[in-house]
Amino acid sequence: MFPPEFSTLDGSWGGLAGFDASLVRMGEAPIWKKGANGDDAEIIRLFLQQTAGSQFVVTLRRSADGSARVVTKTSAYGPKVKQPAAVMTRSFPVDAAELQQLDAMIAKAALWKFYPGAWPLDPDSICIDGIYMIMERASFEGHGFVHGNILCEVGRDGIAVANQLLSIGHVENIGGIYVEKI
Repeated sequence: MFPPEFSTLDGSWGGLAGFDASLVRMGEAPIWKKGANGDDAEIIRLFLQQTAGSQFVVTLRRSADGSARVVTKTSAYGPKVKQPAAVMTRSFPVDAAELQQLDAMIAKAALWKFYPGAWPLDPDSICIDGIYMIMERASFEGHGFVHGNILCEVGRDGIAVANQLLSIGHVENIGGIYVEKI
């Protein structure tokens, strides 16, 4: 699912291998491979895994003409669930104001300025796992990738980008738990 150089990245949950299976199960394909973005000028994908509850994949596809659509996929899981719930998929158009706000937040967070990207975990901190985030971008300029635990590693600017993308995808944060807007 991720480029080969990411096989050695070690996130706060012990690496990215487990996330590969979740993304494949949710019907996702690699976006970093040449030609994966097809006619789209840009693809931004956010994968969010909560320790209990749901997984979300929000994928924004921007056309060369500047228009965009977002696809949100949700799948519930948990310790007593032997088979993950079916993946629910919804699609929405994205308006220009939302795109401008997202672009400004991405620039402020400098998400695609380092590669591969991982927010550093302070070795003296105690991290109680909560929500793990992987954000990727594929465009004609190349591939960008950032990941980290929202509670421990991802800074305020990175969380703001994730929350904006989730909002565009009709997912909201209610008391620290992400839920799909109905």
